Amino acid sequence: MNPGVLFLPVYRASTTAFLLGILVLAIIDFARLSSGVPLIGGWLGMLAVWFFVFSLHANRLRYVERGSGLAMLPLGIAILVKGIAAFFGVATAVYQQMLDYATANGFDANDPVVMQELSADQQFMEAVVAHIQSDEAVAAQIMSASSTPSFMGFWLVIALFAIWFSQMKRLGGSLEGVRDTTPSMMNPEPLTPSEPAAAPAEETAPEAAEAAPAEEAPVEAAPVENEPVEEAPAEDAPAEDAAPEDTAPDDKSKD
Repeated sequence: MNPGVLFLPVYRASTTAFLLGILVLAIIDFARLSSGVPLIGGWLGMLAVWFFVFSLHANRLRYVERGSGLAMLPLGIAILVKGIAAFFGVATAVYQQMLDYATANGFDANDPVVMQELSADQQFMEAVVAHIQSDEAVAAQIMSASSTPSFMGFWLVIALFAIWFSQMKRLGGSLEGVRDTTPSMMNPEPLTPSEPAAAPAEETAPEAAEAAPAEEAPVEAAPVENEPVEEAPAEDAPAEDAAPEDTAPDDKSKD
């Protein structure tokens, strides 16, 4: 597998490379959250993981010759679910801190009626918020409580979409004989065959007959029936054809 399919959306990811890439990115994200480094575990590291997830899905779509815009769908839904899961994680942690604060101040946290009244007491809630903000350990505990549900929600959505993306068929047909499924970053050319194209098959007799230019047959003029024939004017007609001269006077002289 070309490692570039994980980081830049200019490659093509086969089914195996795509699924392995999802696993690798999930491990990287888990290590990021567990590192405790603010720069890596904060927004910068999270945005980097999101970009890598988009790149991997875009490369998968390039492999099956589809538009890369669809890669935003799994990422967008995963981010939405991640935010919802994080909100519920924070809300649960804050509620637990409220119970602990109520117990520390002599209230019965197991009594739902008492807790409902305390939740409606504005002064009590302001005191709970001030307590959380003043104790950095408590604030860190609340923020860490959102990490696990948000992580699980995000990658659960990505895993569900991975099933769909891995079953996509290439629009152009089979990839058998393809040499370069992961072109270079600067030259992401389309898939090219690894072997030279086979010579064209011999043309069959009907195809050859259609391809060959037809020889022009001599055109015979059709006889014209009942067409008057014009006689050419006679030239230099002989003297015999001339009209006879008037010889009457000669005959009288003889008499």
